[in-house]
Amino acid sequence: MKNNRDMERCLKAAYDRIAKGAPLCRQIEGNVKGRRGMDAVLERGEQEYRGYILLPGTENRPCFVGDPPLWKENPVGDEEYVWGLNRHSQWKDYILCYCATGERKYLERIRLELTDWMRECPCPELTEDPSEAKAIFSNTEKATPWRSLETGIRMFDAWNYAVPTLIQEGVMSWEEFIAVAECIRLHGEVLFRIAPLLWPEADHNHYVMENLGLLHAAAMLKEIPDAPEWASHACRELARCVQKQLTADGGQVEGSPSYHFNCMEYFCRWLLAAEELQIPVSGECRELIRKGMTYALCATRPTGAAVPWGDSDPREEAVIPAILAFKAFGESGGLAVLAGLLGEEKIRSVSELHPLEVGSIDWSKVSLYEQTFSLSTVCWQKELDQVMMRTDWGREALSVFFGCHIPCYNGHSHMDPASFDFCAYGKALVIDPGRFTYREGADRRLFKSAAMHNTLILGEREPYDYVSRWLFRNEKNGCICNVTEEDGFLAAWAIHTSYFPTIHSRLLILMREGFLVVWDRLEHYRGQKVDIWFHLDSLHVKQEGDMVYTNEEVSLAIRTAGHLKCELCEGRLSERIDSDRPSVRVRFTDEGQASVGRDYLTILAPFRKARPEISDIAVDREQGTAVFRYNGKGYRISWKDDMCRVEDENRPQDTENIPEGK
Repeated sequence: MKNNRDMERCLKAAYDRIAKGAPLCRQIEGNVKGRRGMDAVLERGEQEYRGYILLPGTENRPCFVGDPPLWKENPVGDEEYVWGLNRHSQWKDYILCYCATGERKYLERIRLELTDWMRECPCPELTEDPSEAKAIFSNTEKATPWRSLETGIRMFDAWNYAVPTLIQEGVMSWEEFIAVAECIRLHGEVLFRIAPLLWPEADHNHYVMENLGLLHAAAMLKEIPDAPEWASHACRELARCVQKQLTADGGQVEGSPSYHFNCMEYFCRWLLAAEELQIPVSGECRELIRKGMTYALCATRPTGAAVPWGDSDPREEAVIPAILAFKAFGESGGLAVLAGLLGEEKIRSVSELHPLEVGSIDWSKVSLYEQTFSLSTVCWQKELDQVMMRTDWGREALSVFFGCHIPCYNGHSHMDPASFDFCAYGKALVIDPGRFTYREGADRRLFKSAAMHNTLILGEREPYDYVSRWLFRNEKNGCICNVTEEDGFLAAWAIHTSYFPTIHSRLLILMREGFLVVWDRLEHYRGQKVDIWFHLDSLHVKQEGDMVYTNEEVSLAIRTAGHLKCELCEGRLSERIDSDRPSVRVRFTDEGQASVGRDYLTILAPFRKARPEISDIAVDREQGTAVFRYNGKGYRISWKDDMCRVEDENRPQDTENIPEGK
């Protein structure tokens, strides 16, 4: 920063504005002191104060990172450890601890870490060359404190809270602020000059966070000459991110619910920041963000947790975006949907535990019991080749998340064509196993493998090649061909060519009477071994003949057609980074026959007390029909000539003709 009187006056104006502003700690004290659940935050904050921080690669327990932290060290061999440490997320906990206890040691800790970080982690030299910029600021194989993503995250999710707090609480002097402001300016330069070189198409979630960080850097230093240009650039690029990353149906292009939830939070935070800075946002962007909130709700299981598809975690991730959407749009319908799944107390507790992110809320203006908009029970994301179906919007609903997008968009995808996630009666039953880790190695390969998902494998080989944790090779094509909704059922059909010349088609039929039909069809079959996998969230699994069932409060019965060999295999499922627990996978095997085609039909029936009665399943491949009895009622399903038809003893039901796949 130029050392002249004009710049000094700008910085002094920024310092005085922050010092005289409404104190951040006073704004959130009411959400911190005496709140239920805050004990865990205080305990975590005290651990972090002593140098023990939970980070990727620390095996899901706090690890001593140094006092002050060793910002560039990587003791666990996981790049995410260094990146996570350099996001400075613990500073938010220190602020909450200070608000709850009044102990200034927590603010002094921020000051110590901030001063040490600026000394130990100088900004690399900037470059105008895109390849050099990527090697320095976006190298996924080399951890650096100045990766552009962390540069953005620090500005909108750590420093933007910490710097005002230190100034307002009298911990940071004007003289100290000069050095901090210079570092903020360097952050702004990286985000303004380097990030566009890395993401010229604005088509990645990193670019959203980088521009949100730039906008907050501009807000912190809005008196300096560069700030207006930063803010204008950030808003322009965030608008491009919305237009490039949200499809016409509202889904974020990476097809990963967790990353979608993150982007929705950041887009809503952008709307709120832009409003405060009096920067207009187009109606087109606002409408796409609204559609994005619909995807967020539909990608939430009836349990209230996100579907852990494609590097996602099954956590209650929709709540914060829904709160911010309420603040941005004044519409509480999303919160009402989530309150129906999670309960009002849970919604409020999440907001209380994240007062910095969501700010203050006038709950008297939030209707948690009366939806202001209606949601369909079917959400077909055509560009993402995903469909979400549920019998209703209650917690007891049966729901399916079904996807078949090949080639994959990026390395967040898993090798799971035509896989699905199935819930019923408030429990996840047939599950996507989650992500567990980003670290290259056997665990990353395992959690991305087809056999860990609910799909069909031909010839004991993956549908395409795993090259590295972020790269596949030899992908072919796959899509969701059609989705239909009838009075008695919901249905979706996927097709892919991963095992060409054999073509795999899968039809899912979610019966409103309480069960799921999975029909797999192989065309141009060459006699290879066939394995059909189902990954169960249960350890209490038994096999009786050709019936498999779990023994839980909410259980699942599985029956398949024909004489397939059945085997119960060990599984693992993950609900957060570095955390997993055992599960059971069911494998149905056809050892291979000389045939031009094969059909396999499986019934997945959830139940609470009495196990449902499922008869033998008769499949006539030539006629394209399947007949069975479920709890005494007869069913006949036809799947032929691009048409699906379901009949039971009470009524016939037809679907529309299924169009050709894209």
